[in-house]
Amino acid sequence: MQVFTDIGFFIEYHQNGKFIGTTLIDKNEREIIGYYSRIDSIAEEDILLKNNKKIKKGSKYHTYIYPLCGKKK
Repeated sequence: MQVFTDIGFFIEYHQNGKFIGTTLIDKNEREIIGYYSRIDSIAEEDILLKNNKKIKKGSKYHTYIYPLCGKKK
């Protein structure tokens, strides 16, 4: 049996019902993770994602937070 451990978290960004990209974070900033962790926001500044896409300042978006799991050595 494989043992996995949380090695961080990632935030998914969505605009107009479409997945835009992710960013990595070390610590969970929300009590709930997954679908129910959704937060609707308006960008206060440009947000650069891992795939080099950008959410422009003033744009509406929403996020979900998920654990990033890896194999424990």
